Amino acid sequence: LKTARETVSSGVEAVIAKALAKAPADRFRSAGEFSAALKKAVSGESAGGGSSAPRSRSRRLWKSVSAIGLVAGLGLAIAVVWNATRNRSDQPASRAVSAADIMQSRQMYLRAEAEWENARRDRDTERLLAAVAMLDSAVALDSSNAKAWAALASRYTFLGTQQILPSDSVFPLVMEPALRAIELDSTLASVHEALAFKYWVFDWEWMNAHDAFVRAAQLEPDTPDAPRRLAEASHILTDLGRGDSAIAIVRPVFEQDPLAALNYLTAFLNNGRFEQAISEAQRLDSVDVSAGWRWRFGEVRVNALVELGRFREAEEELAGLEGLASKSAHVGAQHSALEAYVQARS
Repeated sequence: LKTARETVSSGVEAVIAKALAKAPADRFRSAGEFSAALKKAVSGESAGGGSSAPRSRSRRLWKSVSAIGLVAGLGLAIAVVWNATRNRSDQPASRAVSAADIMQSRQMYLRAEAEWENARRDRDTERLLAAVAMLDSAVALDSSNAKAWAALASRYTFLGTQQILPSDSVFPLVMEPALRAIELDSTLASVHEALAFKYWVFDWEWMNAHDAFVRAAQLEPDTPDAPRRLAEASHILTDLGRGDSAIAIVRPVFEQDPLAALNYLTAFLNNGRFEQAISEAQRLDSVDVSAGWRWRFGEVRVNALVELGRFREAEEELAGLEGLASKSAHVGAQHSALEAYVQARS
């Protein structure tokens, strides 16, 4: 590790090496033991005691560790990978599951889901990973807990797509729990969505990703997630140059979800159907969305007008979007870039 990042202390390097030991007997006995050892090492204390760094520096370092940076790249990534493989590779091939195990597994799954939602709301990386560890323990207690398997696949996908953990470490973990969940209950939409993101983002298997998104939407057609999942499938088709199919798949739901609406408009734009992109964008003026989404719809109109050579109208549209752009620094920067683009094209 010190070769890749020279600021890593010898104590941290030793803890990571133990977590990655080939023989299970040489690793930490639990995720809690691993976490405690890592915190102790990062705080500047070696496993045998003593401090190798001032405490004020240690507190600053552990604060940065908790926030994604160092730990996401080193400790937490290894903790998730290690914990994911430990229960399933080191257990006996068969184990009698008691009624108490089943109940405890279900309770742990529910606790993990609640903890995950709270941690995601608070953007707390450590608690996100603690929730993943709970799910892993839930399936270790009862390997027939389909919802826990599905949640585990979804959580790994989230950690990878949001770049909380390195994609090459976490995405390979998605397949086993996903397939186990489908084997137990193929009607769980979330697991098909997890596979879709893995196929799309990590494997570059776009049609497999498209099919999985569509399957997830079909399984839960009346939920708010269905339009979003069809929107992702539409996005893939647009990227593959299949504009008509992209439009068709999302047309029935484009007014129900802002992402679906944006992908619907983008499909027209990328397919050279600029007049329709403009008219369909105007239909969305009555849809209740945030200022950011409203600006994105306007951006489509501006781009379509530019492609049609109607630069004065594009500039007027831009002027009308300034109020929306002022509500967010990010959107404001995009607005400035769009202004520069229109000026360059005109």
